[in-house]
Amino acid sequence: MGNKTNFAPLWLTTDEQLDRFQRSLANASLMTKLLGTYPLPEGTAHLRGVLIPWARVPVVIVSAGEATLAGSRFSYSPRPFRAFGWSARGLQDRLAFEVDLRGATVDPADFQSPFARMFNMPFTRVRTGQAGVAGNFLVCIGGRLSMSRIRSRSLELRAALVAAAADHGIPPAGVGVANPEGP
Repeated sequence: MGNKTNFAPLWLTTDEQLDRFQRSLANASLMTKLLGTYPLPEGTAHLRGVLIPWARVPVVIVSAGEATLAGSRFSYSPRPFRAFGWSARGLQDRLAFEVDLRGATVDPADFQSPFARMFNMPFTRVRTGQAGVAGNFLVCIGGRLSMSRIRSRSLELRAALVAAAADHGIPPAGVGVANPEGP
């Protein structure tokens, strides 16, 4: 099996969710944005305000959880997504799967933030050929406040996924190696 590496918190998304997120932002007026009442296309994962109950804000992810990479096996299990003062809605809190990454396609899929470059997310796209979400998904390390930490850990995740897909355990030149001990 080789070394096991855990990545948490892991944010998982799909092309559909990213499209819904971008449409929500594009279709929001300035007043809608100020009030936090974004128009949400059907099926959009979002946060609803607990202290401000009318607030609805789209999120880029469909699920938050933890990933384990053991050799070429990638397993994902959900964990509760928490944001103080907000209730997560529409997240797939039961999404769990395991895939063999040998022969999978692993590519950078950096998401450009509509707010500021500081919040650009270094997602990695994984295509395995399986049905459903496990066949085409995007992942990055989640977290709060420390974008430099999120970015560096997401790039470690990307390097580990590339190595697992290549099935030789050595990432391409210039790509970092994940820390087996975790954060």
